[in-house]
Amino acid sequence: TADDETGGTRRSREMSGLRKRRADDMLEMRYVVGVVFGSFLLLPFLAVLYPMFLTDFTDWGAISQFDDAFTGFSGPMYMPLFLVMTAAILYLTGGPLLRGAYVSLKLRRPTTDLLAALTICSAYVYSVVVSGLGHNDLYFDLTIVVASIVMGATYYEATVKRRATDRLTDLTVSQVDTARLYASDGSTTEIPVADLESGDRVLVREGERVPVDGRLAEGECAVDEAVVTGESLPVTKREGDPVVGGSVVTTDAAVVDVGERTTSSIDRLTRIVWNVQSADHG
Repeated sequence: TADDETGGTRRSREMSGLRKRRADDMLEMRYVVGVVFGSFLLLPFLAVLYPMFLTDFTDWGAISQFDDAFTGFSGPMYMPLFLVMTAAILYLTGGPLLRGAYVSLKLRRPTTDLLAALTICSAYVYSVVVSGLGHNDLYFDLTIVVASIVMGATYYEATVKRRATDRLTDLTVSQVDTARLYASDGSTTEIPVADLESGDRVLVREGERVPVDGRLAEGECAVDEAVVTGESLPVTKREGDPVVGGSVVTTDAAVVDVGERTTSSIDRLTRIVWNVQSADHG
């Protein structure tokens, strides 16, 4: 039946949303763990390698103490630690990035994931090779930093989309499908919002939502515009004041003159938020 199909669709959407939320939570956990371990792995670079590189450019006393800091240590002796730790961080933090790069190659549609993956993988492979040859010009730090920054941006984007989805739910609930057309003799007729025209008057009773943007035609009332503006307290509207579609009349009733655009701010916000939620990065 239609009710069963509707219920099944609703459950399917709920399960899809639950899976998406779990995926976002896993992305957050992997990112945090990768950044924490990456920060520890960057300490040797900050404490020894970077100062050692500067000895080629300055004889300043404190820096000069790091000249030949790794004398007596061959590359293969400390390479396994950096190699394994960086690989683990790359898997935790950069895993989704590498997967996105692979998919873009498979579909022959290069994205920014592919560009970032080439950078971090090239730095990692180069560091492994030169370390095996006994050199100290490693770029494991570049792998960690680039992967962390790119995935940080991806995590932020996922957070914005999650909030947009929550906001979209609120906005969808706030949409109005019908309006009460107010005639000059005081009678009312319920019609679809899509049939409203500029110059029409609609009656909005206490507790109802304003169907479209317009201006208060007569009297005075309080309007809750929280769903649109975020303002927590109702706003007093007087004759001639603009009224936002989707807002709730909290006291008395309101007669609203339909504006030039027979749409509501809720409809426009819904489209904008939907575009944000549906957008893909890269």
